[in-house]
Amino acid sequence: MSQPRILCLHGTHQDAEIFSQRLQQLKKKLADVELLFVDAPVAMAKQEGEDVAMRTWWEDGDASGMAAAVLHVKSLREASTCVGVLGFSQGAALTAALLKDAGLPDIKFGILAGGMVTDSEWSGRCAKQGSDVPTLHFAGKTDTLVPLEASKRLAGKFNNSVFIEHDAGHIVPQGVVCVDAIMSFLRSNLPQVALNEDVAEEIQGLCDVFQEEVEWKEGEPIFSHVHTIEDGKLQGCKIRTTMQLTRSYPEEPPIFTYEEVKGTPGWLVKAIWYARFRDSVQEEAEMNAGCPMLYTLVEKVKEAIGEISCEQDSKEAAGEVNLGVEAETEEEKHENARNATEAIQSMNLTEDDWADAWGKGGRWKYVIGLVGKPSAGKSTLFNAATGDATAARVAAFPFTTIEPNTGDALCPIPCICQKADVECAAEHGHAADGSRFVPVKVRDVAGLVPGAYQGRGKGNKFLDDLNDADVLIHVVDASGLTNSEGESKEKSNSDDVLEEVRWVRREIHQWIYTNVSRKWVALKKKPQRLPIMFTGYHATENMVRLAAKKAGITSLEMETLHSWGPLKLHLLVAAFIRIRFPVVVAMNKCDLPSAKENVQFVRSQLPNEAIMELSADIETQMLKLRDAGELVYKVGSVPEGELPPHVREYLESHDGTTGVTKVMSTSITLRPATRVFPVCDPSTLGSYGGKPLYHSFHLTPGSTALDLFKVMSNSGLLEGDFVRSALVSLEDRSSQIIKKTDPLPQDCTPHIMTNRKSKWQQKDKPSI
Repeated sequence: MSQPRILCLHGTHQDAEIFSQRLQQLKKKLADVELLFVDAPVAMAKQEGEDVAMRTWWEDGDASGMAAAVLHVKSLREASTCVGVLGFSQGAALTAALLKDAGLPDIKFGILAGGMVTDSEWSGRCAKQGSDVPTLHFAGKTDTLVPLEASKRLAGKFNNSVFIEHDAGHIVPQGVVCVDAIMSFLRSNLPQVALNEDVAEEIQGLCDVFQEEVEWKEGEPIFSHVHTIEDGKLQGCKIRTTMQLTRSYPEEPPIFTYEEVKGTPGWLVKAIWYARFRDSVQEEAEMNAGCPMLYTLVEKVKEAIGEISCEQDSKEAAGEVNLGVEAETEEEKHENARNATEAIQSMNLTEDDWADAWGKGGRWKYVIGLVGKPSAGKSTLFNAATGDATAARVAAFPFTTIEPNTGDALCPIPCICQKADVECAAEHGHAADGSRFVPVKVRDVAGLVPGAYQGRGKGNKFLDDLNDADVLIHVVDASGLTNSEGESKEKSNSDDVLEEVRWVRREIHQWIYTNVSRKWVALKKKPQRLPIMFTGYHATENMVRLAAKKAGITSLEMETLHSWGPLKLHLLVAAFIRIRFPVVVAMNKCDLPSAKENVQFVRSQLPNEAIMELSADIETQMLKLRDAGELVYKVGSVPEGELPPHVREYLESHDGTTGVTKVMSTSITLRPATRVFPVCDPSTLGSYGGKPLYHSFHLTPGSTALDLFKVMSNSGLLEGDFVRSALVSLEDRSSQIIKKTDPLPQDCTPHIMTNRKSKWQQKDKPSI
């Protein structure tokens, strides 16, 4: 029961890879069918802008070209395993020839788009008599390359043909109407899954053992088993398990679906699937691969139902009553938040975790959010980071910032040129230590005060402004000379500074927790909506599932919220914040005497936090001196010129830096991107435009070569179609071909090869 194959023949001036990309929508619909794309044998001369030579089945004017192409396809070992052929343009003409020759005996049908055959090409093809092989033909009303009437004439050469006109041009149509026509055609012509004698006997054996519990129509590759709970609180409840056999059974397990029979609680079905069966079915199937396993799997489901039923009875007998999230008091809410935050403080995330959290590749335009209480120095840090001493208003009173300030900044990252033997021409230059500057956005929002999640200060407006941020820099007044409201005080206290570090994160925690808990009654009825509640914070549902995993919450528990207590939801929120809003603590105002002791104390109490020292004020003073022409200075570099004594003293005691660029670079490591440095000339590492290693991109973790192709196309660096991708070695400039679907490694130099579209391809729409 192997997966059926359809041979796919591309048009002239294409190849298998490009044709595969053209059929993306159709491929998604044909998940149970393998599309086999093959290259034509004749390489065409490269045209301007092409990295790879395109292919054709035969050259124009070659009288024997079609016959040679037929022989070539018949010689392909893979072609002999196909049950149908799909051809486009010249490939459609070749498809017609293959069907008329009956050269591939297992071919049962053909799909032809934009095809035509001249009389000279058709001569000798089975004496022109009609063919009974079912064919489906598409022709575009606006096709300027193959006239509509020519495609109709080709369809007329087959006795069992269907002809469909579409409104586009020279393409394989993939709009709803045409795709539905293809699906209907395939349902009628694809060979059905036929049960072999052994599998049929196995299902019949189940019917003999379980009798009326099994529902099966003889000969079909699908059956259901209905299990009734015989005792306990859930006595009489029924679960129907349906097993759909795949074409590869018993090498692959059946596909399972569950449904409750009337009167059975829905949570029981989810409990069986998530907790009792899903995680173990793969192990069981692997143990029985190649052998009959249906009886074993049915018994496993029955066992799972029995365990769930017994557990429910035990809980009720023990009087375990869960008051739930709704019954939590305000005092308990703060206590649970603190305990949950401490519990996940040492949570670690791997590269695979980040890739799973995103679930989608593409460009990542970093936004760094600056948070903190009023007068902590957020706006000063904003000015320092953006290199403009006057970009945001700075004043010695709370809530100087009302509306968020957003600006562009340059953030240093490790540069790949340090591993290469060429002089790098980084687009945005280098810092003094050789790191490479990349652009990021910085967002400075209104000051936060205790109780903001309840509306105090700027309230939820402040919190909503954070949604655009990828990472947060929590700006703390390390001097300890302002209180939680941002008002000045005379004496510094290390405990107050420590509390300042803690309560900002608690405010974010309570903001999210309160928003979710308000909907808890409704969520218990529809637990599948719980991950959706977090997507409003610019998060993916995968991030929520990863947070649940890191918080020790099982898949079953995510689907059965009736058993949750408040602490479990707090744990989920705390883990989610660690993933969605990672925080670096910027201990600002370290040029003031009281800061040193406070920084040491906070680090001793929070060893797992990223805590950085800086003085945004010293940085902005140097920017002002630069603007006045008294200093030569670029953010992240060593200043040249006469410095005021207090500035020089601070730099000498802090490794020659104000700490601003270190805070920026540290922040983006907390939510790491995949850094890539694409090249178009492997021999020189020349980037697009000729300069070596000029471009760099931040991609979401797990991004592939195809994702990078789309990013570069949208940026105007590439034109045409993706053809091939390779990784270039910095050592010997050799290239290693990689799959377009493989995740790109960190700090790689990919070479994306493309071909420009022909004029007829550029004009036509991709689908109807």
